[in-house]
Amino acid sequence: MSSDGATLQPAADPVSRRLLGAFLCGLVLVLPLHGALGATSKRDLLLWLLAAVLLAVAVGMALRVVGVPQALGTSLAAGGAFGVAATLVVTVMSWVGLPSGDVELTLLAGVPAAAVAALAVAVIQQGAGDDERFAGTVGIFGLVAVLIGSWPLSGLLGNARDDLAQGRVLEATGLTPYLPELDGMQPTYEGTVDDELEGGGPQVSGYRLLYLDESLDGRLGFDDAYLDLEVGWAQGAPCDEIDTLYSCTESDGYATGSREGEPDVVIVDRDDVRLIARLQEGDGKLPSPDDVGGALSDARAADWLDVVSLQED
Repeated sequence: MSSDGATLQPAADPVSRRLLGAFLCGLVLVLPLHGALGATSKRDLLLWLLAAVLLAVAVGMALRVVGVPQALGTSLAAGGAFGVAATLVVTVMSWVGLPSGDVELTLLAGVPAAAVAALAVAVIQQGAGDDERFAGTVGIFGLVAVLIGSWPLSGLLGNARDDLAQGRVLEATGLTPYLPELDGMQPTYEGTVDDELEGGGPQVSGYRLLYLDESLDGRLGFDDAYLDLEVGWAQGAPCDEIDTLYSCTESDGYATGSREGEPDVVIVDRDDVRLIARLQEGDGKLPSPDDVGGALSDARAADWLDVVSLQED
């Protein structure tokens, strides 16, 4: 105890300072993460990754000034762990569905990654002790892994963003995103149905799905049988959609169009939404018109992302 009665406080625990420094390094790296997620070219992505490395080094220098032990190794290890964790989180979110904007994605990936960075430094310190070179080497390997993984991730993220944008366009139509299930058939999203406005320019009014036999693995050959489904707003009676070369009958809640006695068009109205299935005979099996009518009548309402993500790889 000092002469004036004040109690001397012990210095902060070196381990705690390293963990806090690692977490702060991760939080600082959220900035280049945001830039990398918004990169529109591989060149820009590489520049943001380089900026992240330089920023991690700068944070290490700053930590050394304030007395954090093994500061540079700590920041490099934290940077590598942050990058790997953020890459994994963004990859998972690209598969399951992205948030509405890059800021939300950055926070959802960056804040947990900063916590992982602190935890990784604790694990590294447990195994390597005060060996700063080992911690720095681990961090560099992590950064190299991020650099390698960023190329395929950029394509995956771009596709997920395209799906999100396409889903928003279709959601704006007010349609219900029906996704019929046909036994033995695999659906593929074929794009939007556009109407021409009087003043010029297209307006999205629906979407199309292509159903193929599951054995074809989503790849349509010249002679393969298929079912083309168009979903849009109902206008007039179902049989009005049938070409004059066809005969049309309505029963059991759906209309069937036949040409020369062979049914190949099935139409179902679900409230104000019309589902039109056109069957094209060829190699492979097709469901019967009755099965198609039942599937369209019982089709579940899906999420728009479920529909637009059904694109051929």
